[in-house]
Amino acid sequence: MIVGVDIGGTHFRMALLNEDGEILRHERVETKTIEDPLQTLRAMKATIDVDSKADLVVVGVPGVVDYIAGNLVFAPNIDQRWVKLLDVDHIKTSLGVDALLVNDADVAAIGEFFFGAGRGLTSMAYVTVSTGVGVGVILEGRLLRGRLSNLELGHSYIPSINSLGVDPDSLSSVEDLASGTALAKRASAVGLDMDNELLLKQASVEGSQEFELLDALSQDLSVALANLCWMTSVQELVLGGGIALNSSLLVTLVRSHLQLIAPKYLKISIQIATLGDDAGLIGAAAAKRALI
Repeated sequence: MIVGVDIGGTHFRMALLNEDGEILRHERVETKTIEDPLQTLRAMKATIDVDSKADLVVVGVPGVVDYIAGNLVFAPNIDQRWVKLLDVDHIKTSLGVDALLVNDADVAAIGEFFFGAGRGLTSMAYVTVSTGVGVGVILEGRLLRGRLSNLELGHSYIPSINSLGVDPDSLSSVEDLASGTALAKRASAVGLDMDNELLLKQASVEGSQEFELLDALSQDLSVALANLCWMTSVQELVLGGGIALNSSLLVTLVRSHLQLIAPKYLKISIQIATLGDDAGLIGAAAAKRALI
């Protein structure tokens, strides 16, 4: 048995899994209610692993992980007091079992590769388009990494290729241009008072302002994905996260734009992630295999 943990800005989630990635029990609490993450880990594990059958806890965190030292190097989107607490030594001591600390996009990529949309592939890039943009790449069955987790695509910089509320001569990060947060800002900049869920629904009308906003975002996302393909030679892309999962149109637009700028020696394929929000939890079941 394995315990998977997904620490996000909204929810702190934990699941008990078997080695086949099947979730046996699941708990979650709101992140904003947590004072001590280690205490919360202990309480949640006691609830879902009543008989103490799990011998490994895999914790997915939204930040740069030092895989050798087993600690967080950079995690701007969580309480900074947690950064020193969420390391392998503290987790092992607190829970009394072996532990792994894994970047959240990396462990979600592992989940999709072994148990989701990437099952049967040899290599794959998982890209989550949600509040931010995260990436995990599997090459020949193993997670692409060095000492540190890498491929922070969302924080890389590209010039915007459109002029909808963004200065085309300035450099913006991929998250500034192609995340759910970016989509909301684009809508606000042109006077649209609606959330992303409604915008994505209304974007189905070609030529509408909502369609143009989504198309602009898809163009910028395609530039980032093309760069990713050029750097890794991965041709199988799996898109997850709230924006991608709730907009088949986004995927259609990305396919169209990407084929113009992606490496011609690759046959790019884009699939939708199948594990949804559970990808990071389920990936815990195969984390050791992918990190060897």
